[in-house]
Amino acid sequence: MEGVGLAAAVVTLLEFFTHSIGLIDNIKSNNNDKKALHQAALGSRAIITLLKARTDEPSNGSSRRKAMQTLEGPGGPLEEMHNAIQEAVTVLTPSSSYKRKATRVIDWPNNAKAKLSERLQRETINWFSPLNFNQSHKEILARHCEGTGDWLFQSAEFNEWASGKSKTLWCTGIPGAGKSVLAALIQDHLQRKFKTDPQVRVVGIYLDIRKEETYTSENILAGIWSQLVQDQDSLRETAMALYRHHQERRTRPSEREIISIIKEELHMYDQTYIILDALDEASETRRSTLCSQLTDSTLPVSLLMTSRHITVAKLNTTVTSQLETRASDEDLRKYIRRQISTNETLHGFVATTARLENSILSGVVSKAGAMFFAAALHMETLSRQTSIKGVRNALKNLPIELDHIYDQALNRVASQPPEHRRLAEHIFTWVTYCYRPLSISTLQQALAIEPGHKELDDEAKPDKATMLRVCQGLVVTDYHSETLRLVHYTFENNLVRKERLPNAHAEIARTCMTYLAFDLFQASYQEEPYSLSLLVCSSRCLLLRYASHFWASHVLASHEIIRDEVYAFLNPGPRVYLKSPENFADGSGKIWLRRNQGFSTAAFYGLH
Repeated sequence: MEGVGLAAAVVTLLEFFTHSIGLIDNIKSNNNDKKALHQAALGSRAIITLLKARTDEPSNGSSRRKAMQTLEGPGGPLEEMHNAIQEAVTVLTPSSSYKRKATRVIDWPNNAKAKLSERLQRETINWFSPLNFNQSHKEILARHCEGTGDWLFQSAEFNEWASGKSKTLWCTGIPGAGKSVLAALIQDHLQRKFKTDPQVRVVGIYLDIRKEETYTSENILAGIWSQLVQDQDSLRETAMALYRHHQERRTRPSEREIISIIKEELHMYDQTYIILDALDEASETRRSTLCSQLTDSTLPVSLLMTSRHITVAKLNTTVTSQLETRASDEDLRKYIRRQISTNETLHGFVATTARLENSILSGVVSKAGAMFFAAALHMETLSRQTSIKGVRNALKNLPIELDHIYDQALNRVASQPPEHRRLAEHIFTWVTYCYRPLSISTLQQALAIEPGHKELDDEAKPDKATMLRVCQGLVVTDYHSETLRLVHYTFENNLVRKERLPNAHAEIARTCMTYLAFDLFQASYQEEPYSLSLLVCSSRCLLLRYASHFWASHVLASHEIIRDEVYAFLNPGPRVYLKSPENFADGSGKIWLRRNQGFSTAAFYGLH
């Protein structure tokens, strides 16, 4: 057992013996058997604790082999542990009042070994696939409005595809038509339909242009494989051999290798449905790879793709059926009714005024352009009105063009009190220009940091409800990932294209540098000069990982407008801590921080 397997085994054993001791202590008895059992468990835990310390130490292949020989040899720790467990078993005589309970605790073959196997399998799957499409599916499905999208399941095109008569179904539509939600609905529908059929698999892939760097062909394909095997009792030897091969060499599997293990899995089932959402957000090369591999005629696969309107030639595959998707008028009405029912102001107006609801329904549907998010922004405009007359006037002035819809929403933001307007602009800046999404808690810390401060002021953090309110519907919550996102990618395009946030990178860079110069990190350096990893786990240091990784990237993107501030940050004097350049290249992802070396650090990052 090598590498992560050894570490996982040791951790599992340690948890097992710690839990055992707790259960033994709860046994209401003070006889000698209990004492002997307790001592045996304590001895085993001590051995495992020693083993864990040894596995945490770096070593080369030769030293590890010697260590394994020592562990397994006569009189070694593993033999001692075996003897300790045997001693515990022998004291469990039929007369022991706690026999059943204690036997259950030390039932290693059936409990701890199974737990170890499950842990190893989970870690192997996660190693292959860093993308969590199950999480994406949950987040998108949470946006579904009950009752909408039913038309899809009655369409001839969908039913031909679902029955296997059509191998590929291409669902196209304009931005905001609800294509991703429909894809999530289809996956949910098929998973429930075939829940008890072990010969049918359902896989969902959700692409995102904002995560282009991590959505490589290899990662996407590995995401397909991980969903195929996630419910299996054990992984196939082909995949395990590939895992061991690359683990030993510290490399990643190639596209061809991943395709090989995917095809091996696909041939084990009668039918696999693959839903591939937002295909247009993948590069042409990745789009071509995915389509050509997943439409292989020798595979028992039915592929459903969603995208904006692009030419068939760009798919690099044969499309047997095509379906236009749009937010139907009836779906929009259902959505608008739900918005009215959940908004206290609008609900009160509608309850006291005849035909107002019909006016809202017809007015918003006609101006939404078959886009759900446009309807959402229009409803946000109506909900801000203070009278029924205000609602009627707002209905007359609702824009149709997408840019005009965003202009109206941003005018609402600008008309707020100055503090609310500034908070909204800061949120737009971080959500739009961050290099990876931040949790809401992390974003709250970032928004509380002010230039020149030396510590975090918890009382300066805005609450989540206020953050959403000041953004006037242009920012929404991804509930499962607990992050904020813009209402639609077209709004991000609008912000960037019109340069509405010209100093965004400078603002983020300034915040990161202020944060990294906090007194908290300077004090920690005195105790542990080369690693502040423990601080990453602290609730007061949520921004540390992001700031240490990306402060320089934001500086470079700011086009030198904060040159003097960067100079002061890097100039020798106050200690600051930066992501160690050596570890930038190793791909470890660890937060190893070191004392700033001034302009050698600037040279490394290209800050000339």
